[in-house]
Amino acid sequence: LLVTIVAYGLVVPLTGFYWDDLPFAWMAKFLGPQEFIPAFAGVRPFLGPIFSLTTSLIPPVPLYWQIFALLIRFIAVLSAWFALRQIWPRHQRQTLIASLLFLVFPGYSQHWVAFTHINQEWLPFIFYLLSFGFTARALRQASAPSGTSHQASEVEAQSTKRPLVLNHSTVLALLLLALGVFPTEYFVSIEPMRFLFIWVIVSEQASGFGQRFVETLKRWWPYLLIWLANGAWLAYFYTIGDYASYEVEVVSEPLTPAHLLFTIGEVIWKAGFYIWVQILAIASRAITAPTTLLTFGLTTVAFALIVFYLRKLDLSEAGARTFAVPAILIGLAGIVLGRIPSFAAGLPLTLQSSFDRFMISMMLGSSLFVVGLIELLIQNRRIKMYVFAILIALGIGQQFFNANIFRRDWAKQQEIYWQLAWRIPAMKPNTALLTHQLPIDYETDLSFTAPINWMYAPDYRRSSPLDENSNLPYALIYTEKRLGGTTLPSLDRNEIITLPIRR
Repeated sequence: LLVTIVAYGLVVPLTGFYWDDLPFAWMAKFLGPQEFIPAFAGVRPFLGPIFSLTTSLIPPVPLYWQIFALLIRFIAVLSAWFALRQIWPRHQRQTLIASLLFLVFPGYSQHWVAFTHINQEWLPFIFYLLSFGFTARALRQASAPSGTSHQASEVEAQSTKRPLVLNHSTVLALLLLALGVFPTEYFVSIEPMRFLFIWVIVSEQASGFGQRFVETLKRWWPYLLIWLANGAWLAYFYTIGDYASYEVEVVSEPLTPAHLLFTIGEVIWKAGFYIWVQILAIASRAITAPTTLLTFGLTTVAFALIVFYLRKLDLSEAGARTFAVPAILIGLAGIVLGRIPSFAAGLPLTLQSSFDRFMISMMLGSSLFVVGLIELLIQNRRIKMYVFAILIALGIGQQFFNANIFRRDWAKQQEIYWQLAWRIPAMKPNTALLTHQLPIDYETDLSFTAPINWMYAPDYRRSSPLDENSNLPYALIYTEKRLGGTTLPSLDRNEIITLPIRR
């Protein structure tokens, strides 16, 4: 909890809404939580109920959502820790370190886009992590019922000879898988990680590759059915055309071996290696800037406290190699698998941009990979502890650095809103503001359309979705993106401007 607050919470009062947060917050305020269900029906129909539930509980106030984001990240790391401890119960230290690295994972910079990403990714991700954990718990409950350790050992020896028992943990794991994979396609490709997690548990009793494979498949098949059902649903849903509203085009060009190798190499390099030290490269560009100095100061203090904390821990751990090798292999698989959805959609993996949100599906794999690699390469326990402390501290520093990027973005937004209110206090309805672009990073013209309507039409009420009088009275349009398109065909006199938003 302390690491969560230090990494993400130090500038919370100075952060706000960003990117899609703004139209979503406007929708919750003026159309009501129930509007999210029809709004997402043609895009991600299982996501609408999640938005509807959370917006029914939390008002569209930036501070509330930023605090909620802290709570969600804390629940997420507890979920990851729970899952890893069920898979590797004899490696408490390694699973704790992997969980802390998961918490501060520096490749994902979008934490502060809270309204959007809590609903769109983090809640489904928590369901998926818990599903991994309850799958492992179900296997261990089936193989080690209550009784003496001798009795448990006998049952464990027999457990590989019978199929998976559908106990309550299994049912819960299946339900959580459905809740994790159907709302969003971010995690559609990581299900094979469960097969590998089951393999780790089965390997404790089964011997021989063939026996391990068969026993693992016996226990994975119920999850495989749900995964395949989701795949069939996506294949159908993406053919009905509505998803084109996101301007996503599935890659259809032939995939050459060279391109495939480059893509795999790029994602392993970025998610497995570079992101853990990228703050050093970023900060070196402005070494004397106040934010850089504060980042380095916080990183140094965090390192000292984490070393003190790790030295005081008394956690059990089995042989390093028994954890390291599976963690490396599963981590690499998780990194590559996590890249598949965004790669298939033709989207880039650009760090320190809104596109690094795709890293969320690689977080667990990357954390396992780096812990496994260090466990394998470094034998001295004290040196290992220092390396882990450095990585965790660098992750904290990276997220603090990111927090200040969003703090400055929110300050710029407020300046723009203030200038509009002061210079155009009585803007008439049915006005479109045109500009090439604005000097701001995360917000688009559609993002700004929401707060402008919030400011100038605070009493807006929609009488009917089909009523022309219910149209938004204001819009901001970037000519850089819209000029010459269907929204703004030209700048000629009397040109009709049409800006459809959602529906």
